Amino acid sequence: MMVNGEPPVKSEVIVVLAGDWRGGRILHAAKLLQDGYAPKVLVSGPRAFYDIYEDETAIAYAVRRGYPVSYFEAFRHKATSTETETIAILDELRKRGIHKALIVTSNYHTRRARRLFEQNATDDIETHVTASPDVVFHSDSWWKSREGQKTWLMEFTKLITSPFGI
Repeated sequence: MMVNGEPPVKSEVIVVLAGDWRGGRILHAAKLLQDGYAPKVLVSGPRAFYDIYEDETAIAYAVRRGYPVSYFEAFRHKATSTETETIAILDELRKRGIHKALIVTSNYHTRRARRLFEQNATDDIETHVTASPDVVFHSDSWWKSREGQKTWLMEFTKLITSPFGI
C-alpha cells in the first residue's frame, strides 16, 4: 500500500529526499550514480538538529562509507514537509535547467512522495521515484517489529492527512 516506487531510469540528476536518519537513501543514490543512472546526486538539506543541515550529515555518512564527495551536491532549503520540499526541489531543478530527475526515498515513503511530485511537477520536469531499501520497514513483515510498526503508523498518518495540508 505505501510502497509505490519505480525502477530506476537514466536521468540528468539523482535527488535524495530528506528524512532518512539511517543513511539508506544517500547510499542507494550513490550506488545508482556508480551504476550510471545520472552524473550527480543532489542531496536535499533542510535544517535538522542543532542548526546542522541534513545534507551535511548525509554526505559525510556516504563519504565515510567510501563514496567520493564529488558525487554529491548539497541543496539547502527551508522546507518543513515533504510537500514543501517537493516544491523547493522542483524549483531548483527548473533553475538548473534539469528536465528529468530520479528521486530516491525510503520504500515506505514512495507512494506519498510520488503523489506529491506528480501533483507539483509540470510538463517541464519528468520525475521518477525509486525506493531505497530500509533496514526497519519491509512491506511483507513491518508488523513484526516495533520500529516497523512505528514507521508504518507515521507514514500512514502522513499519507492520509497530507491531502488536507496537515
